[in-house]
Amino acid sequence: GFILNRINLAIIAMIPTTGSRYFPSWMEIVVSLGIVSAAALVFFFFVEHFGVYEHLPFRESRDNDLSLPTFDRSTEVWLGPRLIRNTSVHLLFFLIGASFSFALLPQSAVQGALPQTTSVAGPRGLSPMIIDGNRADRVVVFDHDRHIREQGRDESCVKCHHLLKPMDEATSCAECHRDMFLKTSIFNHDAHQRRQGGNKGCEKCHPQSSPKSAKTVKVCTECHTSMMVKGSRVTIQTKGADRLKYAVGYADAMHGLCVPCHTEKAKEYQEKRLAGKPRISPDGSPMTEAEWVSKERLQFCPTCHRELHYTKDPIPTIILPPRERKEGGVPLFLDMRPAPEREGTAAFRQTHLPGRKEP
Repeated sequence: GFILNRINLAIIAMIPTTGSRYFPSWMEIVVSLGIVSAAALVFFFFVEHFGVYEHLPFRESRDNDLSLPTFDRSTEVWLGPRLIRNTSVHLLFFLIGASFSFALLPQSAVQGALPQTTSVAGPRGLSPMIIDGNRADRVVVFDHDRHIREQGRDESCVKCHHLLKPMDEATSCAECHRDMFLKTSIFNHDAHQRRQGGNKGCEKCHPQSSPKSAKTVKVCTECHTSMMVKGSRVTIQTKGADRLKYAVGYADAMHGLCVPCHTEKAKEYQEKRLAGKPRISPDGSPMTEAEWVSKERLQFCPTCHRELHYTKDPIPTIILPPRERKEGGVPLFLDMRPAPEREGTAAFRQTHLPGRKEP
């Protein structure tokens, strides 16, 4: 039981959790067998010299069913009376069969349904920016220029782009959040090892007096001093050595950044309307009542998410779906006027809402 437990924990359990296969070296096998042998010798010593097992009272040979023991034919070991012997043998075969059956089960049957890896594709365009991370044609039409104006222009970048790669400015979210739903590692150990001179460069990140592991490694910001930017809305909650090691899924990152900000802005516009303040946008231009009400609904999903459609041209282009303008309806970020009345350029329709000033 001890041996099987160690095999299960050290070898079998590592396959589904780490995705790598491990087989112990001969030294590890010898040491493990030595430990088991030493434990067996200690056990035999106590059995021979101390009253580990209670002695049965003496009975006449004709009444003593233990006087003529029956040895097992396969092992030549006495397994006790028939009831205990049969129970032990059946239980042993049951455990072997159950273990073999569980070993053949797929990982999903043991641990439940697991999410599949979904690679993330970067956004297309700039203003408007089409964000469709998993290319499911369920996109976000992101007005990049408008966010720059309303978030402080030159000071607006750091509010969303909170972590920068070396020699980069405003690193795209998809550079680190590379899976749509699962967290991914943003640390490339092979690249660091190669640039630091192979094994000779280990001490540049790992102290010589400590084991070379993620727990003893230097914090990334000790070398990459400009990696973290100040003034961002994004705060990394993870502490310790893993603080800058993993990035959450792309969907969680986007929603975690956009939804709280939109909720705050919507509440601000609602409070201004209830207070009777004039309908003025952050850049000073007047706003229609419909635009103002739409600002109070910024946190709603349809504000950003919509379906994509493509033309049937030899080179398909994206058509941003128009929404019907009903009486009292609330426009979103796109121009709601009929196609002949609005100006269009390239594959994306430029947004020219009344009162808006393009940079």
